[in-house]
Amino acid sequence: MATAEGTLVASTSRGCKALNLGGVSTVITKDGMTRGPAIDFPSIHEAARAMAWVQGEGYAELKAAFEGTSRFARLRDIKLVMAGRTVFARFATATGDAMGMNMISKGTEKALEAMQRVFPTMAVLALSGNYCTDKKPAAINWIEGRGKSVVAEAVVPRKVVESVLKTSVEALCNLN
Repeated sequence: MATAEGTLVASTSRGCKALNLGGVSTVITKDGMTRGPAIDFPSIHEAARAMAWVQGEGYAELKAAFEGTSRFARLRDIKLVMAGRTVFARFATATGDAMGMNMISKGTEKALEAMQRVFPTMAVLALSGNYCTDKKPAAINWIEGRGKSVVAEAVVPRKVVESVLKTSVEALCNLN
């Protein structure tokens, strides 16, 4: 911990000690990093046709192109939204133990190249068209998930609360 506040370090250390003596369990509930390109088409009809292709017969081709770029990146889903002639595609992927934005960007780029062979008039406006909402808070990341979603629980026995945290379970519950 980067601080000069000794009491904060001591308090955090006591908390960690209590958790280590008690026990912490975690469960990963979702695991999927996203990249959301913006793709422009010459008409709304062509945009709609492209969306139908991605959601149907084209998905396997895009998946193969995407996954051909990495031993670890796996395409799980592509969500599509149309706004006028622009299609926003949210590529949801698994990246193993990596955060994986570079591998996802590379895979998304290759998938878009495969798509462009079928739709030569499309134009990629941005590889990150704000649908993945990287580096900013957004409701879609909370609802759909982005990265690893984890639920954790800690069990700290009464004896540990009293000996390490120097309080009682009742006082601790009353505080929170």
